[in-house]
Amino acid sequence: MGCTAPAAQLTLAPLEPYIPNCARITDAMPLNVLTALSLHRQRDEGWRGGLAAALDAAELNDPESPLLLFVKTGRTYLLAHCVTA
Repeated sequence: MGCTAPAAQLTLAPLEPYIPNCARITDAMPLNVLTALSLHRQRDEGWRGGLAAALDAAELNDPESPLLLFVKTGRTYLLAHCVTA
């Protein structure tokens, strides 16, 4: 039995208020990428906004960061698997 996209969003939901309250960019980037992946799997075009936010934050934070590589890997996956209507 695999994880479904709505189940993934329910798992991530408790983190959404935590991230802005703590103002930790390094926490927000993976959350944005994982949310974008979940939305993409549901064919929701909202995934692009989360991914853009993660990329912007990663590049501002540290252009050499391993976290930026994680974000870019998420972007590569999404763009490679993007379903166009």
